[in-house]
Amino acid sequence: MLTGDQEKVRKINKSIVMNTLRLHAPLSRARIANLTGLNRGTVSNIVNVLIDEGLVSENEQEGSKIGRPAISLGLRPDGGAVIGMEIGVDFVSILLTNFVAETLWETRIETTPSQPQSNIIGQAEQLVEQALSIAKEQRLRPLGLGIGLPGLVNLRQGELIVAPNLRWRNVPSD
Repeated sequence: MLTGDQEKVRKINKSIVMNTLRLHAPLSRARIANLTGLNRGTVSNIVNVLIDEGLVSENEQEGSKIGRPAISLGLRPDGGAVIGMEIGVDFVSILLTNFVAETLWETRIETTPSQPQSNIIGQAEQLVEQALSIAKEQRLRPLGLGIGLPGLVNLRQGELIVAPNLRWRNVPSD
């Protein structure tokens, strides 16, 4: 029980540091500690892990004539790629971004509610494959895929229970 709780705390702290960098970069380790309330040792350990994972980079030194200069940190645009998909009543939209949320590619295709569910899902899969191919061309590892659709989802089962506007029921995630 204790180990699981410590791992949760590590994940939460890592998320806090990442979000702070997302919102305020460039920042020094000391400034991150100040903004988050985490101690400097914790921040330094988390930052080292994020650097090893290729998500954060150390940049130019911040200019101060007094004391040791601080290294500024920022998220790496080449840290990975994220794909967002929206399935609507009459469209499928795909967006590919780098790790700092800069749009690399996006497209939208029109669909109709009368199309079979399998056709729409097939088209969506093809667009995701296209996005993955573009990410690969740019040497970006895929970090995640987010899907939005107008319906009720059972997260534990990984299943769309019902999307009345799409006329879909009981759609498994695989």
